[in-house]
Amino acid sequence: MSPTPRPPRRVGIFSQLWLAFLLVALLPLTLFWQFERSRSIQDGERDAQARLQLFSDRVIQQVNDWTRQNASVLKLVASLPETISMDPQAQQRIVTSVAQQLPWAYLIHTADLTGMNVARSDDRPLASYRTRTYYMEILRGAASSAEVTLGLTSQRPAFMMAVPISEMDGRLRGMLIEASTLDAVSKAVTSANLGQTGFAFLMTPDGRLIANAREPSDHYLKDYSAHPAFAAAKAGNEGIQHYVVDGIERIAMIRRIDLGWIAVTQQDAQESLAGVHQATRSALVLLGATAALVTLLSLMVARGFARPIEAVTAVADQISQGNLDFTISTQRRDQIGDLVRAMQGVRQTLQRFLDAERRIAMAAARGDFSQRGDETSFQNAFRDMVRHLNHLMETTDDGLREVATVLAAVARGDLTAQMTGTYLGTFANLKSDINTTVKALATLIHQIEFNRGLLRATLEHLPQGVSVVDSDLRLVAWNRRYVELFGYPADLVQVGKPIEALIRYNAESGLHGSGDVEALVQKRIHHLRTGSNHAHERELPGNVVLEIRGNPVPGVGYATSYTDVSAYKRVEAELRSLAESLERRVSERTKDLQRAIAEADRANRLKSKFLAAAVHDLSQPVNAAHLYLSAIKEDVRQLPVADLVEQAQRALASVDDLFSSLMDISRLESGKLKVKFEDARLEPLLQSLSSEFGMLARSRGLELRYATTQAVVRTDLALLRRVLRNFLSNAIRYTTSGGILLGTRRIRTGYRIEVWDTGCGIPADKTEEIFEEFRRLEPHHGGIEHGAGLGLAIVRTIAKLLDYEVKVRSWPDHGSVFSIDVPRGNASMLEEAIERAPVVKGGLEGRSVWYIDDDHDVRDATRAVLERWGCEVTICGSGEECLQTARRTDAPDLLILDYRLQDCVGPDLLPELESIWGHVTPVVIVSGEHATLLEDALENTSWPLLKKPIRPEELHAAMLALFASTKVPS
Repeated sequence: MSPTPRPPRRVGIFSQLWLAFLLVALLPLTLFWQFERSRSIQDGERDAQARLQLFSDRVIQQVNDWTRQNASVLKLVASLPETISMDPQAQQRIVTSVAQQLPWAYLIHTADLTGMNVARSDDRPLASYRTRTYYMEILRGAASSAEVTLGLTSQRPAFMMAVPISEMDGRLRGMLIEASTLDAVSKAVTSANLGQTGFAFLMTPDGRLIANAREPSDHYLKDYSAHPAFAAAKAGNEGIQHYVVDGIERIAMIRRIDLGWIAVTQQDAQESLAGVHQATRSALVLLGATAALVTLLSLMVARGFARPIEAVTAVADQISQGNLDFTISTQRRDQIGDLVRAMQGVRQTLQRFLDAERRIAMAAARGDFSQRGDETSFQNAFRDMVRHLNHLMETTDDGLREVATVLAAVARGDLTAQMTGTYLGTFANLKSDINTTVKALATLIHQIEFNRGLLRATLEHLPQGVSVVDSDLRLVAWNRRYVELFGYPADLVQVGKPIEALIRYNAESGLHGSGDVEALVQKRIHHLRTGSNHAHERELPGNVVLEIRGNPVPGVGYATSYTDVSAYKRVEAELRSLAESLERRVSERTKDLQRAIAEADRANRLKSKFLAAAVHDLSQPVNAAHLYLSAIKEDVRQLPVADLVEQAQRALASVDDLFSSLMDISRLESGKLKVKFEDARLEPLLQSLSSEFGMLARSRGLELRYATTQAVVRTDLALLRRVLRNFLSNAIRYTTSGGILLGTRRIRTGYRIEVWDTGCGIPADKTEEIFEEFRRLEPHHGGIEHGAGLGLAIVRTIAKLLDYEVKVRSWPDHGSVFSIDVPRGNASMLEEAIERAPVVKGGLEGRSVWYIDDDHDVRDATRAVLERWGCEVTICGSGEECLQTARRTDAPDLLILDYRLQDCVGPDLLPELESIWGHVTPVVIVSGEHATLLEDALENTSWPLLKKPIRPEELHAAMLALFASTKVPS
């Protein structure tokens, strides 16, 4: 009899499940770790690039600030009047002063449009700079130009900057140039570094070295065109670049500054990615810890699944061994519970089957063969058990497969995986728990990743240093700039580190000033605990100035920012110093200008007084000569010398006009001439001028016509008459044939009074020149009388005083038209003229006339004229002589009185003369001063005022008018 075969050794379900869970979890976890390692390397490279970007920003900002400061100072100096004047002495003072304000500049100089020096701040001889690039760029209209090259005189590497010197209208006068050593640029580049191997350097656009922290200064302008950074910049590949120099891999940021220079910041790749290597090592440790945790979890999950299966297996073993003497029960509502209950049914059925068989055997032993067994119930129970067992195995297999799939997806980082099968009992609960957990984990991880990335990007791209502490004053966030500013050790700055440790480090380093370290620390801790806002500046070693601002962050803690404002402070201090210097110089120039203006005003007043006195003194003999000629004119009318007398009289008339013009200019320049506007009709003025100049025009064979008008204007009639007299005088003087027309046109704002002539005309390029003082144009035709060259200058000055516009149009060899625009007046404001008694012709014979004047020649000449008219003449040379004579004799019929005598003002004698004679005597006042200057003094008198030189016909008419109006008996 062969032995019963021994059943194979059974492997426990727990070991199988545990091994399966480990394989399902650890394989994706390893893949996920590899993926995360790759991502951390990418993040590390991005962080390295961000550090290089911030380092590059700092270097470029410092260089740009320095170059902009130079440009601002040069443009400010170039706009000064002393600089624009291109006066060598004035510019010498300017460039010397500016050189003292810019310590890095070894030469400040100016150049004219030929490139030749005008002034320079050193003691070297003047030189030509027309070969310089900046010279050509400024001539082409550049707002500024800069280059790095060898100095023309110093023969050393230098920074050259030039700005234009221009007039207010933009006309280029020259240029202002600064020559500086490269030390200032080098300091801006070499004062900053990144870690142990990170540094910066500058190159010109053609590959010449400007500054390099790792090169000696005598290598500046060294050819760097073979450097990989220049090749990348030349190819337009700016930004982050990787290259190898001297066998060392470098990571570099390549950019350009405002002036077009190439700025390179680079760092060894090994140092730059040191954080990545550290992260990899940390990730390995994390992977080991995670694997251990997964192993433990797998053990627990496998145990949870294996225990009910092992219980069912134990029941099956009992039944297979024929041991039915046991009872099993379960509260489970899943497939395992169904299988346990089915097996319990099989046990009970077997028990009933065995009991039935035992009863049949006992009946058979008694000889009773009528008993039968119930096979159907056993078959049905066994069939149910097998069905539940199969269903349990299928459900377990599907559930475990789906659990493994979800766990693998989560391990790969796919948080969208879900269990989708239909389960009851344990697997239904497991499905719900796993799906809910995966969704929550996905949401949480996404939010954490978003917030972490946002915070990291925000902090790392800030040019300021930033630190954030929580409510327990522990460090929770910071950026690299914060660490760079204070130079913290790597092990000091960690998440959860008490901020007190960092503050104490700064205090012990002397960054918080002198004093007790503990007190300084507690003072700053108090600010953080109270959560109060604060802002202040702190100066660090190396002339670094930080602007520190702190603000509470609700729900987080306290945030502090640290901004490096060193460059701005330096620029501010230098500009303030320069502004103070310029203000002092402007103040000094203003005082000099005020003194010069005062001297000019004084000289102008003295000139006006001298001119008035000279004209007055010179006009006296001319007046006497004119009167003498008038006296003898009638006697020689039929003699051969009559023409000579006429010519002499015309010459004296020209001298009179010259003196009148000089007096007008004197009065206008002195500002003593008052303008008296009134509404008036133009017709009487034009008619008077037509009559006055008509005879003169006819004597030269010309026809003077004027067009009548009803125009009412608002003007000063005396000044307007002076303008029109000059127009007419010039028209007659420069016209040899034809005629002159005086007329009025209506325009939008009023009226335009025009004087047309058919004279020689004026060239188009001379129409402005004729309004200059003492400017006379040479006529094309001979026989034209020259004027003094003052008439039109007076016209322009009067028009400016009246705010009128004077225009001229001319056609050479055909004639000219001069015009002045006068505003419209109000006709309702006109006063009707009062009719005067008619002037009696003749009636001067036997009249007693006194003439009081302090000029001997004028007195004698006037007496000669009056005696020829039949008057009895008494002359006096002073006011005192007049009073003495009045006390001895009777009152005259008429008194001719000079306004200004040597011992008194003429009209001041009238009250005393009236007292002596007992009545008012008619008076004619004569004066060499303008009538408008005497208005205030004579406003209460109605006596006529004649202007010197006295014209006999005007004096004759005035005397007749007075005798007619006062009805003095003849």
